[in-house]
Amino acid sequence: KLQFLYLIGGASAMARGWAACLVAAWAACAAAGDADEEPFGYQLHSYNDMRQWDVVAAKARFTTATGAVHTKIDPHYVLNRSFCARHGFSTAGCLVFSHDAPDMGATYNTSKQLPAALPAFAHGTVALCGKYGGIAPLLCWDKWFLDAVDDMLKAATPVAMQHNITLLLDGALSPKNGACLHGRWEPWNSTYTPGLGRDPPEAATSDADYYRRYEVLNMECCGDSVKAAAALNPPFGKFAARRAPYQLWEPMGEAAIRSVRDVYLNATAGAGARHPFLFAINQDPLAWRNYLASEAVAPESRRRPPPLQHPLAAPAEEVESSFHVASVNLTVWSNGSWVFATSDGVTRPIGVGTQLRAAAVASLPPNGTLLFTATNGYCYNSEMYNKRPHPRQCDQTPVPQLNVMTYTLTTPEALKGHMLNPSAPLAMHACNAAVLHGAFGIGSAPAPSLSGTRVHITYEPLREVNSTTCPQVCGCPEPRSGEGRWGFAVDLTARAM
Repeated sequence: KLQFLYLIGGASAMARGWAACLVAAWAACAAAGDADEEPFGYQLHSYNDMRQWDVVAAKARFTTATGAVHTKIDPHYVLNRSFCARHGFSTAGCLVFSHDAPDMGATYNTSKQLPAALPAFAHGTVALCGKYGGIAPLLCWDKWFLDAVDDMLKAATPVAMQHNITLLLDGALSPKNGACLHGRWEPWNSTYTPGLGRDPPEAATSDADYYRRYEVLNMECCGDSVKAAAALNPPFGKFAARRAPYQLWEPMGEAAIRSVRDVYLNATAGAGARHPFLFAINQDPLAWRNYLASEAVAPESRRRPPPLQHPLAAPAEEVESSFHVASVNLTVWSNGSWVFATSDGVTRPIGVGTQLRAAAVASLPPNGTLLFTATNGYCYNSEMYNKRPHPRQCDQTPVPQLNVMTYTLTTPEALKGHMLNPSAPLAMHACNAAVLHGAFGIGSAPAPSLSGTRVHITYEPLREVNSTTCPQVCGCPEPRSGEGRWGFAVDLTARAM
C-alpha cells in the first residue's frame, strides 16, 4: 500500500548536488497515496544534528504524499561566556541546538550555522522550539536572550524566504511568554498547544490582539487531544481555516500512531476533504510509515525469499548471512553481529545486523539501486536519542539491538567506493552522505523482493511485545496473533517532477 522513494542525500554540498541530479529520475509516486493515508504526514522532531539534515530531508521528500519537508529543532539558550566563545560567539549568551540541557564539554551546531543549512528544507517548515533555562516570566528582561534570537532570525529570514521555508515559533519563542513577544519576530507565527495551560484558551478560536500569532494547532499525544480539538466550536477551532497542517507530538509506538490515525479519521468522517495532519516523530520516517499502514501480506507472499549466498574468504562458520553484487564484485555479509563488505581483497565493517537480504533495481540511474534489509540493527533516531545532549545523533556508535529491522539503500558503486575508503565512517549509518539507512520497525527476518520496480518488504512480526522482545527506546509494534508475515511496499517507479 505504501508508495515511496529513497534518494541518496548527504551532508555536503557535493552530496546535495548528487541528490539533485537524481530527483528527476527518481521521483516518488507517493503523491498517489491511498485514501486512508492522504491527510497524514510527519514532522521530524528534534533532529538537531545538522549533519543529518540533507539525509533526512531526502527521505522526507519521498515518504510523504506532498513531498513537503517539516522539521522541528531546539535552539537552546546557554548563558556561559566560555562555552559560547568555544562555539564562535563573542557574547555571554548563545543558542545551540539541543533539546535537553547542553553538556558544557560537548560541541553543538549553533544559530550561526542555521542560514547555511536551511535550504535542506526548501518548500517546507522549520519549527524553532526555543529552550530557555531561566524563569519564563522574566524572559522579556533578558536582553542577551532576546538579542540572540533576534540575531538568529535576522540571518535566517532572508534564506527562508528565498527557499520558500516557513519558520514557526515554539517553546520559549511563543508569544505567550511575555508582552515583549506579542509582536516580535514577525512575519513568523507560533504553534498553539491546547489544554496544558501553556497558551490562552481563547486563542483556539480568536484572532484578537496577539492571538493572531497562533497559526498551527500543536496537540499533545494522543487520541484524547484530537477528540478535545474536534469538540471545539468550530471543530479544531480557528485552525480549520488555516493552511498549516495540524500537528501532534510525539507518538512512538504503533499502537499510539494507529490510535491517533483512527481517532482523527473518525472525528472528521463526513466533513469533506480532511485537513492535513502531521505526526511529530523522533524515529525514522520509514518506521512511522510502517506503523501507520503496514498490513498482513497475501498468502502467496508469506514465505520469506531464500537468501542470496556467495562464497567468502572468511571461514564459513563465521558467515551468518550474505549477498553478492556481481556488477561490482562486492559481497556483503554478517558474522551474526556485525555487517562487513568484501571487495578486491579488502574487508571492512559497515554496520550491525543479521539476517541480510537484498534486492536490486538495475534500471534506475545512475548505476542501479541496491536495497538490503537486516535484523538486530540499531535505531539511530528515537525520542531518547534525539533529545539527549550527547552523544549527538551522528556521533553514535551502533550496537546490535534485538529485533530492530533496518534498511539500507544506495548504489553498488557508492557502497563499494565507501567501503574501500579507509577514512570513511560506517556505511550503514543514519548520517552517511552516500547511503540512506535507518530502522523501519521491530520484528525479524525482513526481506525485500522485486516486482518490476516495486519493492515489497515483508517481515515476521512480534507475537509477544515486552521489554525483552522490543527495545522500548525504538518504539514498539503491536503484537500480531496467528501465522503469516506483515509488510508494505516501496515503489521506485521513475517519473518527472
